[in-house]
Amino acid sequence: MKLAHARRLAADVAAWLAPGCAQIEVVGSVRREKPGVKDLEFAVLPIGQPDLFGDWFARLDLLADALAAPLADRRLTWHPENPANGPRLKRLFCPAEAIAIELWIADGPANWGDTLVVRTGDEDFSHRLVTPRAYGGAMPASMFHRDGYLWRYPTDLRGNQVGPAVRLASPTEESFFAHLDLPVLPPAERTIETTRRTAGHLRRAS
Repeated sequence: MKLAHARRLAADVAAWLAPGCAQIEVVGSVRREKPGVKDLEFAVLPIGQPDLFGDWFARLDLLADALAAPLADRRLTWHPENPANGPRLKRLFCPAEAIAIELWIADGPANWGDTLVVRTGDEDFSHRLVTPRAYGGAMPASMFHRDGYLWRYPTDLRGNQVGPAVRLASPTEESFFAHLDLPVLPPAERTIETTRRTAGHLRRAS
């Protein structure tokens, strides 16, 4: 599918799902402005609110309600070969355009930036971001990525771990890149080629 057509379809899908979303943004190849688009990917933050402990309580039921109408009239279906309907990923299909649609669901505002960054980059770029620098990636030795969040071990002046890992908030893309000591890359540059060009920066930051 050509990029211009994919953008129009993405706008339609976002409008269908908007009643269940606090935020929704097209990511993947559309956001990277690839001329040809094989599927549509969205970062989704469901409507929600903080619970008694300050954690985000996502109203996935409201997202399900928003999906009900396009599923009922077959504007969307569940993917015929590889469906998913979990709390972090929903994989659907648009029969009229014969294109897969993936909804990547953030836990809450604290990992919205993480979701945008990881799901915008191509597969190699996103894998490189969460690979330790010792193995050619972008991840500092004291950090790791798990369950949609960056985590950091507190260390002493010698770099020794001195406590359990702490989950880092990445409410924006800028904060995610800052945690990794990387410049904020425009979406179109989030490819494996760009990652290779930043290898010198990563070596200097290590």
